[in-house]
Amino acid sequence: MAARGRRRRSRLAAALVVAAFAPVFQGLVYLLISRLHLDENLSLEVSSALYMAVAVCLLGGRRMLVPSRASFQNVWRLAWPILAVSLALTCTQVAGYASGTERLSPHWAQNVAYYVVFCLCIGIYEECYVRGVLLGGLLSRFGRSRGALWACIAVSSVYFGALHIDWAGLNYASPLELAQAALKVAQTGIYGAVLSAAVVEDDNLTGAILFHALDDFSIMVIPYALFGEGLSTNYVSSGREEAMSSIVLYAVLCVLYLPSLWHAIRRTRTLPQPHHGGFVMSDAGEKCGDSCARPWADEPPTPPAGMPHVPAHMRKTAAQEHGLDPGGARGR
Repeated sequence: MAARGRRRRSRLAAALVVAAFAPVFQGLVYLLISRLHLDENLSLEVSSALYMAVAVCLLGGRRMLVPSRASFQNVWRLAWPILAVSLALTCTQVAGYASGTERLSPHWAQNVAYYVVFCLCIGIYEECYVRGVLLGGLLSRFGRSRGALWACIAVSSVYFGALHIDWAGLNYASPLELAQAALKVAQTGIYGAVLSAAVVEDDNLTGAILFHALDDFSIMVIPYALFGEGLSTNYVSSGREEAMSSIVLYAVLCVLYLPSLWHAIRRTRTLPQPHHGGFVMSDAGEKCGDSCARPWADEPPTPPAGMPHVPAHMRKTAAQEHGLDPGGARGR
């Protein structure tokens, strides 16, 4: 037990080191990009995605990156209303451009391909970072009960929301900017909690990665890919009119995301406990084998109800069927 606890603490410590080093890594990549005159946005996302994917594998979560149809189905069942909201916002973008004088970018086809890769890298980076490294590290140490599971999900989700705010550039004296920041953290935090619930169901990140990429692409494809606007990731506006619009939008999104959050909470109530995440495949700290899939493998079957006595020759036959001797020891 002591060795098992040390392994789980070491995984959490390693995960926190990876997370803490992420800004340093991005700073070093940014310097390299500037020297080589590469595309800043795409190069940074590609390198960050590779960094976090490798980190997940080194922490013991390689299985979490194996493509899984069931993983996407889990995410879809919980989060499809969120994607529906994003598509509705895309429709409003289409209506806005249709009523204006803007023209399609002459490079729209190249832009679409660019943003497909860009959004996929965002999905890989953020899911491996938050739902992989951070949530996986927390669960490996603290995932002993259902309450601890949701505490880990809450911490990682609030952190995910905080990643979307430029805290250094925030005007803390402006109530409007603080309100935008708080509501943006809440909106993306709910989004992250829903994806986290889907990820912990089968300890696989691929469904969340694909869903995240699709959701981001649905928002970016019209203004940035088709009409060639400059990419902006500033979610806090300084102008009063823009700030009020953002506050209303974030508040409405929080409300619209609540049904998915409620379903996510209900789904996690059915998960077996303890749940130590994808870095720890079983409570014994080892990868599950056939014994995890067949919990009865190490013990003879119990008699059905209503049968107070089972003849000795029948007990021997049942034990032999499961590779046991009549005394209960595993056969060779």
